Amino acid sequence: MIEQAVLRYLNADAALVALLGGTKVYYGKAPLVGSPPAPPKMPYVVVKNSGGMRERITQIYTDIKDTLTIYVEAGDGQQFIGRDIAERILVALENYRGNMTPELDLHIRCGSIRDLDGYQNSYRFIITVYVLYKQTTVFPN
Repeated sequence: MIEQAVLRYLNADAALVALLGGTKVYYGKAPLVGSPPAPPKMPYVVVKNSGGMRERITQIYTDIKDTLTIYVEAGDGQQFIGRDIAERILVALENYRGNMTPELDLHIRCGSIRDLDGYQNSYRFIITVYVLYKQTTVFPN
């Protein structure tokens, strides 16, 4: 699962972890924590898969082109740290070439950073990430 590979990779990036104040890159949505349950303290990052295409290229490999959307959520007054986090993600991912466990032979391209107003004076920075990679083809039994 490409989302899991990117999530692990970003949570292992020391500079990004320092900016976030911990390993706060999540899949799908931020988990609820505490009592009463609430999202984690901002800033944090969410990775989602926005879809893609699959094509069998050899007897044993399938070529996959996925589009990931990465959201940087920053709180009121955190617009500059949020932008720094988004730029650090670009540095970590842009033009990445190689393996990213468990996926093979990745080539990553990134779109530019977009910013939107978030809920209750928060900030949301969005990065579209295009990933080309291959997986071992699995045949039905």
